[in-house]
Order: sequence, then structure tokens, then C-alpha cells
Amino acid sequence: MHASVTVERDSEWSGMHLKQGDEGMSKEEMLAKVTAAKKTHSANMQKALLLSKGIPLEGEQVPVSYKECAFGKWLYGDEETIRSALGNAEFDEIERLHQAWHEEYMKIFDLYYGNTKQGFLGKLIGMKPKLSEMDKERANAYSVDLKDVTWTLVKKLEGVEKRINKLPSDCC
Repeated sequence: MHASVTVERDSEWSGMHLKQGDEGMSKEEMLAKVTAAKKTHSANMQKALLLSKGIPLEGEQVPVSYKECAFGKWLYGDEETIRSALGNAEFDEIERLHQAWHEEYMKIFDLYYGNTKQGFLGKLIGMKPKLSEMDKERANAYSVDLKDVTWTLVKKLEGVEKRINKLPSDCC
């Protein structure tokens, strides 16, 4: 059984402090969820990069709703606990970066699938839409922006992991 903890953030964000209690999640659970969210987001980035190179996605596509992807489900599913652990400003920054990631992804997705005039048979057999050279260049430019947002978000999550790792294991 994991010890249940809540996390307080001091006003200077010099670190997180745990308090024993019945609410929240354990240090191990919080770390596992942050790590899983980071890995899921990185995997979705790879899918988006394939799409930006004109390689159609098969099976499960990258979710286009920032609240419906695995990362968003984690972020909003445990919002109260995560806000308590990180503080409102840090949570809001992660949320902003995550939404920006989906906005950049949608630009690429829309180029390939948004305004296709593909017939029923083409959709049925999975033919990918043809893009003009200009749209291919736009997709490449959008993928650069997407990489930048991804890098910033992953760095932010790595900082969160480091803070969680610094918490004492015997705090509770």
C-alpha cells in the first residue's frame, strides 16, 4: 500500500513539500504518471512527424483533441492533485504548451485530411491525399514549430520529474 500524500508548493518554488494525509497520490504514483505522460507525448510527436513527411497514419491516429489524448486525460483527470503538486502557474504553463502542441499538430493534420476531396472509394481503401509542393513546404515548417513546442514541453516535464525525485521517500 502506498502512503498517500499531498504536495505543497512554497511561494518561491524552491521545492515541493509533502504532507501526510488521505488525499492526493503517492510520490511514486505522481512520478510514474508524469513519466508516462512524457513518453506518450513523445510517441505522439513521432506520429505527427511521420504525417508531416507525407506518411499516412495507420490504425490509431494522433488524437486531435488536447483533452482526449492520453496526456490530456492524465492532465485533466488528475487536475486537482497535479495543480496542488505543481501550483497553478506551473500547471497553466504545461496546459498552455500542451494546447499549443495540438494547435500545431492540427495545422499538419488539416493539410492532409482537413479539406480532402477524396472520393468514397479512396477513403475506403485508405489512399492518402495528394499535397501541392507549397502545402508540403507548409507541413515541414509546421513540423519545426511542433518540434519546438514538444522540446519545451518535455523539458518542463523533466523539471517536474526532477522535483518529484528530490522529495524524501520516507516523508509519510
